[in-house]
Amino acid sequence: FNIFKQWRALATRYDKLALTYRGGLVLRAITIWLRALGDTP
Repeated sequence: FNIFKQWRALATRYDKLALTYRGGLVLRAITIWLRALGDTP
């Protein structure tokens, strides 16, 4: 969970709509997943 909180938009929660916050969370999860996928041989 701390990996997600390193992204400033998720740590501060400036979004007014929960849908926008969830979209950012999904976007961050995708970037973490792609970065981990790139480390595999």
